[in-house]
Amino acid sequence: MKLIKRNENIYIEYFEHDKTSVHSHEFLELVYVVEGSALQTVNDKKILLSKGDYFFIDYGTRHGYSKTNKGIFKIINCIFLPEFIDGTLLGCHSFQTVLNNYLIKFNKNTLVINPADFVFKDSTGEIYILMQKMIEEFKMKKTGYIEIMRSELINLIIYIIKIMNYKFVTIMVNGSVLIVQMEHLVV
Repeated sequence: MKLIKRNENIYIEYFEHDKTSVHSHEFLELVYVVEGSALQTVNDKKILLSKGDYFFIDYGTRHGYSKTNKGIFKIINCIFLPEFIDGTLLGCHSFQTVLNNYLIKFNKNTLVINPADFVFKDSTGEIYILMQKMIEEFKMKKTGYIEIMRSELINLIIYIIKIMNYKFVTIMVNGSVLIVQMEHLVV
């Protein structure tokens, strides 16, 4: 089923899953775990997901979920094409390229890590609130909803990158670059 309509280039909704087979797709994905837990497979690595976790899935990344308990596993799934953010991104197939767009301006040299490689925890609930706003706009589809969703998505991406850069530092040890998570910073 094709969820992204050509005139929108974005789709966001709540979903409940028991299991999804490992797959990949030709769009970017931002996922937020609303309830429950699941074991996620990402490029043959297993990651335990729980309430408040959020993450990006890049083009071509093989991933799937398997619920870990009898309760529900509920997520917010925001899938979008890069050209939703800006028409100059038509044909873009990399989250890193999106981050370098003039509307976001997070140069790969300013990023400590690629956000599409990690799962983050929303301990304050702020990411959840931003994603709920996007869902409401998408459902109502009132005049201007695409522009509001575009600005909300850009805001969300910048906010996540800002948080991410505060949580990780790069250090040099014997000529090797190490990325270290700052445990005392809670987001």
